Amino acid sequence: MSYPISTSIIYEKFQLNSECPLCELKETAEEQFVHQFLNDAVMENSTRKKVNELGFCERHFNMLFSRPNKLSLALQIYSHLDKNVLPHVYQTDNLKGALKQVEFIKKTSSTCIICDLIEERMQKYYITFAKLYKNEQSFRDAIKNSNGFCLNHYAKLIEHASNAGSLKAEFLNDITCVTEQNLERLNIELKVFCDSHDYRNSYKPLGSSATAINRMGIKLYGKPPKKIL
Repeated sequence: MSYPISTSIIYEKFQLNSECPLCELKETAEEQFVHQFLNDAVMENSTRKKVNELGFCERHFNMLFSRPNKLSLALQIYSHLDKNVLPHVYQTDNLKGALKQVEFIKKTSSTCIICDLIEERMQKYYITFAKLYKNEQSFRDAIKNSNGFCLNHYAKLIEHASNAGSLKAEFLNDITCVTEQNLERLNIELKVFCDSHDYRNSYKPLGSSATAINRMGIKLYGKPPKKIL
């Protein structure tokens, strides 16, 4: 059965054997959109209108700024300021008018076109996960043999379980089972790490437990974003 190219990257992320393949997909999507907004996307009128309206969050502004193409970013920020920000920031001695500016600043500070595009992409992945499960035995096996998911993406998969159709119950059983098993696995590793600090266990090798805190952090909060260079 053939699928859009996006499904091949889903299989690819499972092969990384990470603590959450959906976190890996999100990281890749973010990198793709940052690249686009410094290249071809900046030339599209529809995209420029969205940038004017939504702007960028602090993280994605800094990611864009860290890349070589400063002119592309400057053009987009100039347009965002000119069309959307400056008209709402003005001199006033009236508190009511000033508070309107506060509301606008709160609103414009909480929007980001890249964040929206990433979320839109992830929604498609959640649906595709469930549909792949319904149609592909190899994907069902990939989930069962994986390290599960971070709690956030685990919850998202549950919310989209209906897309597995007639295999909804099996889908729910498999993702809850694999997530529970791997949380227990990491909890055991954390116990080994804690016990290693008892002098009586100092001779015992840590093995994979040495990184248990980092990996449990991924399970609880998702994979941390890459550092901005």
